[in-house]
Amino acid sequence: MPSLLRGFSAPVIVDYRYTDRELAFLSSRDTDAFNRWEAGQRLAMTQLMRLTDAVEAGRALEFDDTFTDVLQAILDDDTLSPAFKEQALTLPAEGFIGEQRAVVDPEAIRVARRHMLSEIGRRLADAWRAVYANHATPGVYSPAPGPAGRRALKNLALAYLAEGRVAGAVELAEHQLATATNMTDRQAALAVIVNSPSTAKADILVRLAREWQNEPLLMNKWYQLQATSILLPGEAPVVERVRRLLHHPGFSLSNPNNVFALIWSFCMANEAEFHRRGAAGYEFWAEQVLTLDRINPTVASRIARSLDRWRKFTPDRQAGMRHALERVAAAGHLSRDVREIVTKSLEN
Repeated sequence: MPSLLRGFSAPVIVDYRYTDRELAFLSSRDTDAFNRWEAGQRLAMTQLMRLTDAVEAGRALEFDDTFTDVLQAILDDDTLSPAFKEQALTLPAEGFIGEQRAVVDPEAIRVARRHMLSEIGRRLADAWRAVYANHATPGVYSPAPGPAGRRALKNLALAYLAEGRVAGAVELAEHQLATATNMTDRQAALAVIVNSPSTAKADILVRLAREWQNEPLLMNKWYQLQATSILLPGEAPVVERVRRLLHHPGFSLSNPNNVFALIWSFCMANEAEFHRRGAAGYEFWAEQVLTLDRINPTVASRIARSLDRWRKFTPDRQAGMRHALERVAAAGHLSRDVREIVTKSLEN
């Protein structure tokens, strides 16, 4: 069984058709760290692509136990550092999955990926609890690689417990938020709470906004976490929450960092919600690009690029994106940068 290009030193794409069994073996036992990580990511992508196909076809979602065994082997390997384990146990991002699809359906990708996260969290619940308990970093905060890796793995365990809806996971996140002595742990806990049905979520967000109102960096994290949140049953669409946050006292369209934290994060880093069927996200995009172009054309052009791959999406989404692009292109006051982006997008 080949472990190719060991001693990785340059970015290359290897076109070798590994079987799932071979990838599982390499990701559990390869002594080359990069190849071990790569094998695990490829195996995860295989599972995610199959799940996405099933979502799009309306079939039942199945989970391969082989992948659970691989993750358990990584967790049990005492020769691996916590930092490596955190990287190896993290699933490919939704945006990366979309890049591998011939036609992109962001909502299907999110359903598939969250199903996988949920199964991993539920099936390995005991292991995640042990990881969380064993990787605390008490005492004075240290940014050194060792403690940083322990925090990263502990917070990944917390996220998996929450995704698996394991009893007590949300309460664990709330306790971590209240007692953490560093922003890494606080941010990780808040991310879990924002994406959970926590009854205290609204009060926590209000309290933190008051606590952080004079800390611009923290407020931008506050905006970003809400802009990239998932839609839970009974909640307003994320685009509506983002619209409300535009009127928050601490937010200003004249502040590029605010814009990137809220608007860019929603349009570029929350594809499932931005591209949710109904075109509300595209209407929001057009409004913000036109408004920002009068304030800061450079920032507007960054936001405008959210639709430059519009032809890769499903036909119904293409229609909504084309309409939004044409609306912006028809404006008479466009800056050169924005006009070039929307014009080329429509031509490509």
